[in-house]
Order: sequence, then structure tokens, then C-alpha cells
Amino acid sequence: MKALLGMLMLAMMSGASFAMSGREYLDHCRTVTVYDRAQCMGYLDAILSHDAETEIKIAQTMKPAPYCLPTGVQLPLLRDVVVRMLGQFPARRLRGDAGPLIRGILARTYPAQASCAN
Repeated sequence: MKALLGMLMLAMMSGASFAMSGREYLDHCRTVTVYDRAQCMGYLDAILSHDAETEIKIAQTMKPAPYCLPTGVQLPLLRDVVVRMLGQFPARRLRGDAGPLIRGILARTYPAQASCAN
């Protein structure tokens, strides 16, 4: 129940009101407690949800989306990709906000395409 509540709270919070560093995010994702796993998945889900809403606004101005996720991609796979790549970053880069780091990883792994149908 705590995990579900944590994920719901994270999904409702904007990036500006709740931010964690890349190191904090990575630590949550590498820990096996239910709370930490919920923090990891909830934060990533909140970023993806926020970006999906923003993508509609971007589409209206004809600017390309920063990344294009494959159809049917699952959150655990995205988490694994993000955690693996964040783990390769130097410590100084992990001090920054996790949001832009995660978006950068997604943009490099799943580059935007003209035919993106997120």
C-alpha cells in the first residue's frame, strides 16, 4: 500500500515540485526495498507522463519530440536502460537533477523520428 501511495504521489507531482539528483535516483533503483523500487518506477513514470502531456503541446508547434519510445515498450525495460546508462556516468554528472539526465538517456537510446507514434 505504501508503494502504491508513493507512486501515485510521484505521478501527481511536477518535476519542479519534486526533484532528485541522478545519484539519489540511481540509489533508489538499485535498492530492493518496496519503497525504493516504487520511488524508482514512480519517478520514471512521472517523467514519461509529463513528457507525453508536453508532447501534445509540442506537436501543436511542430517541434519534434526529444525521444520516441517503441510501441508497447514496458516501464521495467526503460528503467533497466536508464539505470544501466546512469551507472556509467561519472559521479559529478549524477549530482544534477535526474529528470534531464533521464530524458537525455531516452533521447540517445530512442532518438526522435518523424513517424513517432508515442
